[in-house]
Amino acid sequence: MSSSEYSVYVEHEYLARVLPVILIVVYSSTLLFGISLAVTNPAYAHEVLEPAIRSVEESPLTKLCQEASKLWFSEKTLEATLLIVIIGFLRTLSELITALLPPYVAFTYFIEGLFIGTSEYMERLILVMYIPVIAGDLISISFIESGLFQILLSKMKNRPLGNISVVLIITGIIGVFVASYLATISSCIIEGILLSHKPGF
Repeated sequence: MSSSEYSVYVEHEYLARVLPVILIVVYSSTLLFGISLAVTNPAYAHEVLEPAIRSVEESPLTKLCQEASKLWFSEKTLEATLLIVIIGFLRTLSELITALLPPYVAFTYFIEGLFIGTSEYMERLILVMYIPVIAGDLISISFIESGLFQILLSKMKNRPLGNISVVLIITGIIGVFVASYLATISSCIIEGILLSHKPGF
C-alpha cells in the first residue's frame, strides 16, 4: 500500500468511527431538547403536538395497528400476526426513506422528545417500553446515514470505498428492521395489554 493510499485509508477509517458518533449526539440532543422544552414550556409542547398527534391518529399505519389489536384480542392470532408483519414492513420502509432526510429525522426526534416530556400523552409504563426502541432506531439511522455519506464522499472525491461503509449501512438496516417490528408489536399488542390493566380502563 502506497503512502497516499494509506492516507486515504486512515482518513476513511477515522471518518467511519467519528461520523456515527456525531450523528448519534446530534439526534440525542434534539430528543433531549424536545424533552426539556416540554417540561419547561408545556403550553408550547401541547400546541406543537396537537397536529402531530392528529396526523398520527389518522395515519393508515395507526388504523392498521388498531385493526391488528382488535384481531389479537378477538383471538384471531393468525390474522393479527399477518397484519403485524405487514405493518412492520411498512414501518421499516418508511424509516429507511426517512433516513435519507437528516433534517426531517432531527425534527422527528424533537417531536419524540415533546411526547416523552409531556406526561398527558404517554403513560409512564408505556414510555419506559418505548425508550429502548427509540434508542435503537436512533443509532441505526445514524449508522445508515454515516455509511451513505461516506459512499457519497468517496464518489465525489473519486476515492476507494472502504468496507466499513457497507457494514454500517447493513447494520443500520438490520437495526431499523428490528426496531420497527418491536415498535409495531409494542404499539399494536403490548400497549393494549398494559392499558387493559390500567385502573378504570
